[in-house]
This record gives sequence, structure tokens and C-alpha cells, in this order.
Amino acid sequence: MELVAGAAERLLTDEVVSVSGLFEGSEDIAVARDLAGDFLADARAVHGLTVSETARGAVELVVSELVTNARKYAPGPAC
Repeated sequence: MELVAGAAERLLTDEVVSVSGLFEGSEDIAVARDLAGDFLADARAVHGLTVSETARGAVELVVSELVTNARKYAPGPAC
């Protein structure tokens, strides 16, 4: 993620930015990707952070893989 000058320092000292999601049942993995994309869009709009399309694509891919692996290998009622 490319940061606007000073934005990283402001972000680290002033605020905590996070997102989480709870998926029950058989929500599509695309929902998790969309949540990650929305988070990055908010980081851009609210905090002035620059997020390249390459970074956005990489984040969405990682989230997709993590959710896929969690659904496949984690024990729980959705398995």
C-alpha cells in the first residue's frame, strides 16, 4: 500500500483502523473479498491513503485464499 506523505505517521499515532467480518452459513467467499475492497476504499476516502490497484488486487486475493482455507480446514458447524 502506497501512503501519502505524513498519512502513515498520522494513522499510527491518532487512530486504529481495522475491519472484521463474521460469516455464518454459506456466504460466498466473494463477500469477504468485497469487505476487504470496501475497507481499502474507506482507507482511501476517510484517511487519505493511496491504495494502488495492484495492492487492492493482492489484498482481495489473500483474503479469498484465507477464507477458502478456513472454510476447508477449520472445524466448525460450516464444515
